[in-house]
Amino acid sequence: MANPSSIITIIHDEDQAAATLAAQLARISTESRSGCRVLGDFFHALASGTRQGKVAFLQDADGAFGTIQLTCVAASLAANDWVYIGPVGLRCVTGAVTALQDTFTKDTGNSETATSLAAAVNNNTFLSQYVSAAAASNVVTITCKLPGPICHLIAVRKEVATAAGLVIDGEASRTLGCLTTTGGTKPTATVTCVFANTDDADTVTIAGKVLTGDTTTPADADEFEVATSDTNQANTLTTAVNAAEEIRGHVWADNVAGVVTLTAYVPGTGINAMTIASSDADGLVVSGSTMTDGATSATSAQRTYARGVA
Repeated sequence: MANPSSIITIIHDEDQAAATLAAQLARISTESRSGCRVLGDFFHALASGTRQGKVAFLQDADGAFGTIQLTCVAASLAANDWVYIGPVGLRCVTGAVTALQDTFTKDTGNSETATSLAAAVNNNTFLSQYVSAAAASNVVTITCKLPGPICHLIAVRKEVATAAGLVIDGEASRTLGCLTTTGGTKPTATVTCVFANTDDADTVTIAGKVLTGDTTTPADADEFEVATSDTNQANTLTTAVNAAEEIRGHVWADNVAGVVTLTAYVPGTGINAMTIASSDADGLVVSGSTMTDGATSATSAQRTYARGVA
């Protein structure tokens, strides 16, 4: 079970210059043993009544540790494929892993590739401060070490020759993701493709990014093909959305039977305002003018303790 995260605020009885207080906080945050002793003495003094003060706890009711999953398919990986976790790049190699480089090997099968990738994450001195990785079969689960929405700041990106070689959260077409928590709800929107009603040069506009239908083979990255069936048209629209530099860091698209679903990478209300529009209400049917249903996780009521007594 995930532990809840807490924000602790301390109101004390001594007037201190801002610079002095800032220096004390900096010392506490950089010298963990000294910091624990200082805070321990402070809380003991409050509990015993020798100091006056108040401590308030604001607790994240969800308190989940964010995760992301990477599925490894060794046969589709190539030497010099990369996966980036935060600012750190991990390179796929054939043969033995080079000890002084952040590498993982694809030589001996799917499960072994996943084990090697997880080890590369855990052995990296920077990444291991913030995340941990575990391999089960051919799936690597990367978990944030801090609970709550801070995990959304850790991006995961792949640069691979074949998309199926490294699959992010079950979506082979995704090149970008981030660690996410179970708390809150991710905003979504849909575009339903009706091939028979879609015309050449019809458009879908997402957050100002215009994607244009083409009844011939699209020659531009910002075009999708109006072709043969609802499902095929939606497939090419999905590809165009996921390739669009301006929006792919915010949402990804997937297609089921001609319905393209746009889903935000992170939960919360921030992406609810992203606009969605269609130039053809019969051929490219949007679910609404914006993304919807994004919600934050609940936060418990503030609890306050004075002199250590509830």
